[in-house]
Amino acid sequence: METAVDIVVPVCVCVILPIAIVWIVFNSIINRTNKKTLIILEAIKNNPTTDTKHLLESFRKTDTDPYINLARKLLRGSIFTLLGIAFAFLGAFGGSEKFELFSWVACGVFGAVGIGFLITYWFTFKNIDKIKADKD
Repeated sequence: METAVDIVVPVCVCVILPIAIVWIVFNSIINRTNKKTLIILEAIKNNPTTDTKHLLESFRKTDTDPYINLARKLLRGSIFTLLGIAFAFLGAFGGSEKFELFSWVACGVFGAVGIGFLITYWFTFKNIDKIKADKD
């Protein structure tokens, strides 16, 4: 017989947690946009001759070097892939049946994310000259 904890915890993790994460991300984006809008409106109100185009460009993120982004993709891909391999070993030599199931699921998730980062790294590495040309 299942207890309430066996039912509530998966529901919270699979339903409430993803909804909360999406809500937090979208609220932070909306708040950031609203703050930028208020700053621009105040700048225009206080000084009507403000160059709004220049002000808007100052809010944009600065572009990082493509090689730094490439190194980050390689690092993240390596970490997630190694985590997937580690969970595969834990699943193969684990203890209880629930732990083995969790380990194999974690292996699949971390392995897929890591391989995705490594594929992105490989394609970016092949096209780094085009990326640098587009940036300049």
